[in-house]
Order: sequence, then structure tokens, then C-alpha cells
Amino acid sequence: MGRVTRILLATVVAVAGLAGCTSPTSGLIVNGETVLTVADVGAIRQAYTDVVEPMGYSPLSDDEIITGYAQGAVASHLIELFGLELDDSEVVSSLNELGVAVYSNPTTSGYVTAVLKWSTIQYQMAQAGLDDSALTVLLDGLDVEVNPRYGQWSNQTLSLVNVGLALAEPLTTVV
Repeated sequence: MGRVTRILLATVVAVAGLAGCTSPTSGLIVNGETVLTVADVGAIRQAYTDVVEPMGYSPLSDDEIITGYAQGAVASHLIELFGLELDDSEVVSSLNELGVAVYSNPTTSGYVTAVLKWSTIQYQMAQAGLDDSALTVLLDGLDVEVNPRYGQWSNQTLSLVNVGLALAEPLTTVV
């Protein structure tokens, strides 16, 4: 492969990867609105680590943070779509010691809320006899974009895919 071809291919891959997120500082965008910036992800990871490591728990990875918030956005979409109510006091009362410590931290409380919303929706779906595959039809109005450094969001799997394929990796691993 010639030098010019490699440069053109690298440019195409970089532009295609950046098209997934409207700003390189955005971490997660839902329906055109930035939910998390890259800086937010780092701050949440650090705050979570500061809270949980002394308790003997493992820290979160960036993709776990993005996934938690994206699943929380899916849950919020479904809560709004079906007119459900989610009482924060009920949710908080279900937290264990780790959950309470993380929820009490203003930097990490949003992550806990997102995860709990998602867990509540999954529970309600299971009670109704539905699985995650039933959601794909309901998610047509939900646009989730993820900074390419974290992977891509899939409404089919309700998770990140292509995690770890950052643009900084050599082109041979991306192509």
C-alpha cells in the first residue's frame, strides 16, 4: 500500500470515527444534547475510585460509565414514553452500603441514578415477560451518540460495541 493511499485511508477512518460525535469533547450525546463530556467521564471515574477503593471495590472503566449513562437515557426515554413514575426515595432505599456511598457523592450520583433507572426498567420488563430485544422498536425516537474513543452505542444490544478501538491505535488494527 502506497504512502498516499495510507494517508487517504487514515483520513477517511478518522473522519468517519469523528462523525459519531459532534464534538471531540463530548462523551455521550442523547437526542442532540450532551449528557457527558470527556472531562465528566474522567471526573466520575476518579470520584468513583476515591469512594470505592477504600471499601475494597474495583473502580469503573470509562466504557462502564458511558454504558451506565446511555442505559439510563434508554430508561428515561421508556419512562417518558410509557408515563411511568420512578420515585427516587424508593430507588435510594434499595441501595447497599456501596451504592449509598457512591450516590452520596455529587459527582457520581448521576451514574447511580442512571444505573438504577435501567435496573428498574429491566425488572419491569421481566415482570411483563419482555426481554431487551423488545426494546428495539421502542427506541426509534432515541438518538444516542458516543465519542469514538469509547466505542459505539448499539440500540440492538443496548451496550457499547467496538470498545477499545480508539482513533489513536495504529491503522492496521482498525481496518
